[in-house]
Amino acid sequence: MFHSWLMNQTQIEHVKYEWPLQVSVIPEFIEPNTAATVARELRDVTSSLGQFVKYDNDWERQKYTLHSLDLMPTSVRDQIELYRSPGFISKLELATGLCNLIPDQANHGSGIHCTLPGGYLNVHQDFTVLPSSYGRPKELKRVLNLLVFLNPYVNPITAQTSGGEFEIWNDTMTQCVRSVRPIFNTAVLFWTPGVNHGQPNPWCAPKGQNRISLSAYYYQECDPSSIEHWSTLYRLRPGECETTDQFKARIKRASPQRYATITTTPSDMAKGNSSDQSSLSGRKSSRRNECTPVRTAH
Repeated sequence: MFHSWLMNQTQIEHVKYEWPLQVSVIPEFIEPNTAATVARELRDVTSSLGQFVKYDNDWERQKYTLHSLDLMPTSVRDQIELYRSPGFISKLELATGLCNLIPDQANHGSGIHCTLPGGYLNVHQDFTVLPSSYGRPKELKRVLNLLVFLNPYVNPITAQTSGGEFEIWNDTMTQCVRSVRPIFNTAVLFWTPGVNHGQPNPWCAPKGQNRISLSAYYYQECDPSSIEHWSTLYRLRPGECETTDQFKARIKRASPQRYATITTTPSDMAKGNSSDQSSLSGRKSSRRNECTPVRTAH
């Protein structure tokens, strides 16, 4: 069963910048009874995080991810499989204008996301190529993310104090251009290449109330020579600063090849500008190109 918004495109709130789609926020994404079942199973599976991958470093704290479908409860697995289905992807293509979307069957970085109280994920640009496609004649470029918030205790009232907003920042990291509270059964669909996004504000719910979401990532086949190859590139918001070692580690993590070309110093970034971007010798927001086909009409 498809979600209602897929059958009625006028329900989607579009915020468009250059091309093709910056972000769509979709309330009541999953049928209510199904959403309640999925949320209950997510609460149970996240009560013990032993099977989850933990992320805890300078850029993200108290964040856990479960990738394996075999370890997911039935209703959760059904949702993930739905997001990969040909019918669902066809509707995504109609909604976004993108063509030939390919889901990641291995959930690299996607699946169940769980952030504990106090946890955060700094603003970043996503990795650009699915690692399992490296070296192929056509590599898989990441182009679209789907996030579905499933915290039953987060409603429009409690969301005002729980923090953990999903944010999108402009190219120069001078302004947050979109902030979405993680209200129960709200989905965010957004174009990823070169887009600065994250959950930089800590999750402030009481102990035991984790920030939980489902995620699915979509790709397109591209000529490797047309893609900038980067891992996750973390960005600094105005007023944020870092030590020299933290700066080097952040850039080296994103691209060891570009690491040797860096000239910017952490003192430049402490001024709250986008010096880290200019230091990356060509790293910029990726927009429409020859390997991102779009539909001219729906």
